[in-house]
Parts: sequence; C-alpha cells; structure tokens
Amino acid sequence: MNEHVTVARRSGSDWWVGSLNNGAERNLKLELDFLSEGDYQATIYTDAEDVDRNPNHLDRQVRKVTRKDIIELNLAKDGGALLHIRRL
Repeated sequence: MNEHVTVARRSGSDWWVGSLNNGAERNLKLELDFLSEGDYQATIYTDAEDVDRNPNHLDRQVRKVTRKDIIELNLAKDGGALLHIRRL
C-alpha cells in the first residue's frame, strides 16, 4: 500500500482495472489470469511521457488480449493507469 495499488472490478462481462502509484516511477506487470477463457479488447489509459509538464496528458492504447497475456504499465511518479477490458 505504500508503493502502489491495483484494483480490478467486474461489471457484467466487462472488467475495470485501476492502478495508483506513489512518488517513484515503476514498471508494473499486470497478469490477466483473472479473465475467463476467450478473446477480449483492452483499452489502456496511461500517463503520457510528458506527464511532468502536462499532468492531464494521457496515452490510449487498444489491443486484443487473453487471460494468458501480461500487460506492462509504465506508471509515472504519482501517476496511474486505467484499463477497460471487454469480451469480444
């Protein structure tokens, strides 16, 4: 809890995953083994590289994932990430 926290919540067949980070940049490897079998679309929002100059600037990535995937999240200092994962 002193470094970072990641929480996953399901609503129907959709998953919402949020990560909050402390004052140190870090690379978080998020395993998706909580998903059921099948294909999903993950929409991933992370802090942009210029977050130190523009804290409201986000990067958005959309990709196909399965429960076997691991998503690498580069968490900025005092930043975070949000994922919306939905079944295809």
